[in-house]
Amino acid sequence: MKKILLVPVALALVVILCACTNHTAGVAEWAKTVTAEDIYAAKAWRMYPTDRFDELEADEIKELVELINSLDSEDFEYNKQNAGTTPEYGVEIQASTGMVGICQGRELDISYAGKQFWIDSPELNDFLIEKSGWEPTPVWDGTITPTDIP
Repeated sequence: MKKILLVPVALALVVILCACTNHTAGVAEWAKTVTAEDIYAAKAWRMYPTDRFDELEADEIKELVELINSLDSEDFEYNKQNAGTTPEYGVEIQASTGMVGICQGRELDISYAGKQFWIDSPELNDFLIEKSGWEPTPVWDGTITPTDIP
């Protein structure tokens, strides 16, 4: 009888442990420990009004690292479904741990170790907008008609 109960109890424990797994621990640890020396290169990019990729200078990488280091584990949320939008700006980071991408998304999206996370950081978002030169995509306001197009 004890053996029969052991299997369901073991399965329940596995389910509970999986549900309680902290998916953000790895990315949060990277964010706290990455240094400017760990970053080989970083490019800010945007898709509008024209595609643009700008290599960040050493002082800009230091500022980027300071913003990343200021993030707490609560600033990350695991994006289990990899849900998102088509980003218009971001930064590609070539680090000693591999390629890390941070871009516009629901808030900000980060790709780290093959997983997607959302980041809540208005300061980091402002930095990416400034360095990428991004401008919001214009929204059609109904003032241009087909007869206005040559």
